[in-house]
Amino acid sequence: MQKKPKRFVEIIWTDIISNATWHDHEDICTPAVMTTRGWLVKETPDWVCVCASMEIAGDEVRQIGDSISIPRGVIKSMKNVGG
Repeated sequence: MQKKPKRFVEIIWTDIISNATWHDHEDICTPAVMTTRGWLVKETPDWVCVCASMEIAGDEVRQIGDSISIPRGVIKSMKNVGG
């Protein structure tokens, strides 16, 4: 089991937007700037993973829920916000 995460972070990142319907060519989709907050579960050189919920036994994490892995290439900023 993994130890309980000690960092609660806010990540600002750019998300892909698509439109599968017929629309005027001038109504071009623009990427969305997203804000995600959560417990920092794992970092690699290529991505970070955060989650909103954890099942904790003692000081160890059994399961996580509502997780998201974000590629570093789309991250604009990441900062500690508490925890």
